Amino acid sequence: MKRSILCVVILLVALCAVACGPKREATEEPTVTPTTATVTATPTVEESTPTPTPTEVPFTPTPTEEVINNDGVPEDSGCFRIKLSGNKEDHFLTTRFCYIESEKYFLLLDKDLDLPGDFTKQMDMLVDALEEVTGLSYIPDYKPDGMDCSTVHFGYDPWREMEYNNKIPIYIFVDREGQNLISYASNMHAVFISDELTSEEVWNSIPSFRDNPYRRMNFIDYYPIAHELAHTITLRHGWYTKIMTEGSADYFAEKALKSLSDKSTDFAESLSHQMFLTAVRDNITPQNAEKMFTADYLNLSHAERGDEYTLGRMICKYLAETYGDSFFKDYAKAVSEEGFPMEAGASGLWFNYSEANAIRQAEVFKSLFGDDVFTKFGEWYQKQR
Repeated sequence: MKRSILCVVILLVALCAVACGPKREATEEPTVTPTTATVTATPTVEESTPTPTPTEVPFTPTPTEEVINNDGVPEDSGCFRIKLSGNKEDHFLTTRFCYIESEKYFLLLDKDLDLPGDFTKQMDMLVDALEEVTGLSYIPDYKPDGMDCSTVHFGYDPWREMEYNNKIPIYIFVDREGQNLISYASNMHAVFISDELTSEEVWNSIPSFRDNPYRRMNFIDYYPIAHELAHTITLRHGWYTKIMTEGSADYFAEKALKSLSDKSTDFAESLSHQMFLTAVRDNITPQNAEKMFTADYLNLSHAERGDEYTLGRMICKYLAETYGDSFFKDYAKAVSEEGFPMEAGASGLWFNYSEANAIRQAEVFKSLFGDDVFTKFGEWYQKQR
């Protein structure tokens, strides 16, 4: 009997263990099932966004260079095309001769230039502004020749195979020997020597440059660029006296930069740092104004270099105020119709001086602006001093 009772007790304990234990396992099983479901759903997600193979990874160009096919371009050739990013913060260091093509010009670039990424943008705006203020197109069905660089810097011409069509060839060189080279222009092309665009390595290698804290600005100085490009644009429409060639380039460079001063700090700084004189060493009067114009500062022993810039700019300012902004366009057209061809040995900027040519130019002035134009200019000039 006791044994039977003991067996019953053991059986009851076993039944309690079975009843209580599995309850804990039952609460865990449902939590496992969703996890399994999530795992089995993963392949669907992977199929909708597959991981690209290495050949499918898109190529991203560097910030300052467009993907351009330069295959086969020799190392010593300037026919290596680049394109800047458009961002001022980016910089492109030229390690070889190369070029940039824009709508109206080619930039032909020396080695060792440090170009800001927005340089082409700035140049585009500048050329457009110069066309606007002069009233003249850069491309009056013009076909320029490039400059032969072989005798200038390199011993050969890196851009000898370039075809410019009607666009302006704009050369930018580095003065790597510290020769104090200057910018210049003609109807064919423009040439710039820019301290601000010279690479740090070259700049620091020239003691006379490196040790002069006033030589290089902390901005890109666009004034000399504007001045020389004004030459190229105006000279494609006619030949003028030295006074009107240099004076008009000064006048239009100032006016173009003023129109752009709110577009870029570089334009604004370029304008604010330029000194525009209003007086020449000779006292221009109503009585001698025409004589000073026809003398053209080329046969005057007492004339100082620079006065032709100031006098010509003041003449342009007077004509604009008196006859309107189209004065130079009208003058260029009249000069072209009159016919002032370049003479043998001319400088490329203006015709060789002769009294007969200068008098003819004065007569063009009178036909456009009145017989008393020089007298009235002399009177106006006296009030500006």
